[in-house]
Amino acid sequence: MIRDPNAIVDKLVADVRAAFGDHLLGVVLYGSAVTHEFKPGTSDVNIALVLDAMPVSLLEKGASVLQGWIRRGLAAPLFLTPAYLEMLPVDYPVEILDIQNSYRMLWGDDPFSAIMISRSRLKRQCRRELVGLALQLRKEYIQQCARSSAVQECLLQTVRSLLPLFKAILLLHDRKVPSSKTEVIAAVEDLFGLGVSVLSEVYNRSNRGVAGIDELLQIIEKITDQIGTMTEVPESTVRSDVESLSGTLGR
Repeated sequence: MIRDPNAIVDKLVADVRAAFGDHLLGVVLYGSAVTHEFKPGTSDVNIALVLDAMPVSLLEKGASVLQGWIRRGLAAPLFLTPAYLEMLPVDYPVEILDIQNSYRMLWGDDPFSAIMISRSRLKRQCRRELVGLALQLRKEYIQQCARSSAVQECLLQTVRSLLPLFKAILLLHDRKVPSSKTEVIAAVEDLFGLGVSVLSEVYNRSNRGVAGIDELLQIIEKITDQIGTMTEVPESTVRSDVESLSGTLGR
């Protein structure tokens, strides 16, 4: 288990530099590991490796080193190349913004700071992902039937999946993205006039008992209704480009 991401960065960088040599262009730590919300044993430790190319032979060369780190608790790395970094803002702007919100360069040139996102592409992906999550939530409930613990876990995972979209939606409305997940949810609730809504209720229930089926059904209905509202982002409130936000380790 990795208890402190700060304590592993020097060894991790040394290992991946030795494994990939001159093909390695950058090492990025991102996600919970660079925020005060990191929880050992629960939070992922995510890294992105920027390579000049990704032939299978090169990935095989670094596999044994990375497998050792994965056994210690590192999440499987995100592999990027300059070509992918050009395509991702077009096809996956939400994911790029999510990384930009919380990352730290461990070594090499920063591939994220100069990336700008088109408002129309960001808006389009937000709508697509939100509708997809609403459809999936209904499907999951039918599959789980009356197993309330499984339904509650499904709801919690849905809210967690919404967090990158919430950050994008806040930026689309020229709102500051808070540093903590609970504050992100609260900011979205404020943006849409939801009060302390089902979003916070579900997210904060992770440490509480299982709710009854009737309550869970009401939660599902509220979430799907709110997802429908959130897809209606007024064009006039969206900036032409969204500035990147970078995080610092241990803030």
